[in-house]
Amino acid sequence: MELNQYQVLGLQLKLHHHHNMNTYTLNNIDLGSLGFISGKQNASNIALAGCFDMPARTGKTFHSWGDEHGIEPYVSAAEISFGGRAISLVGYVYGNGKMDCTNKANKIFELIDHFSGLVPLSCKWGTYHVYVNQSVTGAFIGDKALRMTFNFFEPVVYMGVGEMPVTNAEYGIDGISFKDLGVTLLLSTGDRANRPSPKTLGFTSPEDGLGFVKTEAREITLKMFVDQPDQASFMATLGRLYVLFSAPGLRKLRIPNDLNRQFFVKDGFKVSNINSRPNRMSGLIECKITESGVLETYADLVDNSGRKITGSFNNLIKVRI
Repeated sequence: MELNQYQVLGLQLKLHHHHNMNTYTLNNIDLGSLGFISGKQNASNIALAGCFDMPARTGKTFHSWGDEHGIEPYVSAAEISFGGRAISLVGYVYGNGKMDCTNKANKIFELIDHFSGLVPLSCKWGTYHVYVNQSVTGAFIGDKALRMTFNFFEPVVYMGVGEMPVTNAEYGIDGISFKDLGVTLLLSTGDRANRPSPKTLGFTSPEDGLGFVKTEAREITLKMFVDQPDQASFMATLGRLYVLFSAPGLRKLRIPNDLNRQFFVKDGFKVSNINSRPNRMSGLIECKITESGVLETYADLVDNSGRKITGSFNNLIKVRI
């Protein structure tokens, strides 16, 4: 069967696309030309990990006062700055024996040894300006393949600027539904149903007898699934979350069957289980949020026998729960 010109062109594009998918350059040198073939990270089908993570904040992010519940978050624009992120690249060097593999790996090590400062790591997923002074690990798989893991550090991560969808959803973050953000909320775990850990034990005053104890802030883990039709939409979803979680002030979270909560993000988030297909790109986001107060939720203060406690002027004392 003879292929027509369109089928030939399609085949060439497919081969070219497949080649491009696996092109990783370091300081503009194609690692493939040195015998490196990209592999897959654990639970993902791409060779990079960490490249989509939101970095953690640096410096002091909150203050815990001994005599107040919760914490005072530092969330003004001037107080927010971010650290870098670790990125790893896995792949293989094949040879006709261990010596051949080792020689090929050494060529790559020699190349890295000559770098000083930041160099661009470029691939289909983006360009990252990284230090390569981290370790490179190698493990033989049989005699003819060496699995290599490069550990990079990207000190400055661009958090982006983006237009947020303006919605007034019943559930979501800051009135934006999870759907409009581009994610599905899978789970929110943590101590949201429990009382946060106590700061100090003891009574506020000896005659009090009620043993009021101030509590630290709750931390809740949000797990969100990103499932988009292409890489651009996948990246746009992450971009929205970077912008939302790095914005000054507190975010408001509303999810079904839970109290309304205010929170901020100090540890960034991790993106794992990345699956890239021609017409789909998905991943799992895990984000630890730090709560700073529950909105509009007060209850009457009761003593140990369940009687409501009143203050002077006989008004019921209400506590935020």
